[in-house]
Amino acid sequence: PSELEAVERLLLRDRDIRVVAGAWWSYYPERGEVVYPPNLLSEWAADRSLGALCHEIAEVLFSGPAAVPVVTGFVESASRRGCEPRTAQLLLNVINDLRINRLYLQEFPGSRRFLAAVYQHAGLVPQDDLQNRGPRLAPLPHHLFLDALTARWASESLHIGTETARARTDDRVRRTLDHCWPAILRAIDTDDLVA
Repeated sequence: PSELEAVERLLLRDRDIRVVAGAWWSYYPERGEVVYPPNLLSEWAADRSLGALCHEIAEVLFSGPAAVPVVTGFVESASRRGCEPRTAQLLLNVINDLRINRLYLQEFPGSRRFLAAVYQHAGLVPQDDLQNRGPRLAPLPHHLFLDALTARWASESLHIGTETARARTDDRVRRTLDHCWPAILRAIDTDDLVA
């Protein structure tokens, strides 16, 4: 962990952000903390851990404290339209993750292989927006949508996982993603979070 913390300090430069051990990769702008899971460091390949670290640094650089009111406003708006608040936050988190990854790749193109190591797997956003309401035999449709969205971005931006991810996506999710993709790309291509 001390090596990871040292790398993170180098990448954060002189920003006043604390690096602390915790349950999962996270950035808490209101607390000024980046959290990493020390228990996974021995399980994950070094490239994957560095990719997760790069992603959290991207959160600091391209979201920061300005994200808090944006997230709050989006969640409130979606909630008024009948969307579960945590589900709205999950959607925004996934799209913002892809937005900040794009910005990070522009600034640090050498990080591509590290981010690819993360997105060859499931990404970094836990899909825990709904409480478990009994045993689930299949993933929830909106989780399948977010998985397909992330896989498509990874395929197009990182050139990984092309055919397998699309083959696992059912037609309804694929059609919905195709319909929404232009709007999602506009959001991902937005440089300013508050724009």
